[in-house]
Amino acid sequence: MNLHEQSDPILRALNEVAPIEPSAGFERRVLLRSHAALARRRRREIPAIQPPAVRTRLADVAMAAAIGLYATLAAMQAVILTLQ
Repeated sequence: MNLHEQSDPILRALNEVAPIEPSAGFERRVLLRSHAALARRRRREIPAIQPPAVRTRLADVAMAAAIGLYATLAAMQAVILTLQ
């Protein structure tokens, strides 16, 4: 930097300009609209929790029975092969 710097008139004018700030009413309106939009999105995204249908429960029970039967048969076959 130079000790003999001359001040720039544009920089001096810019220093005198007041900063731009939104009004309190504008901020309040933005907050209200944002909260309303978030509430609408939350209502849309969270469906009512419904219990699973009877068909779904029966399918789960049938699948569990099939897996259990397969595991039992596999264990029996392993024992038979081991004893031979």
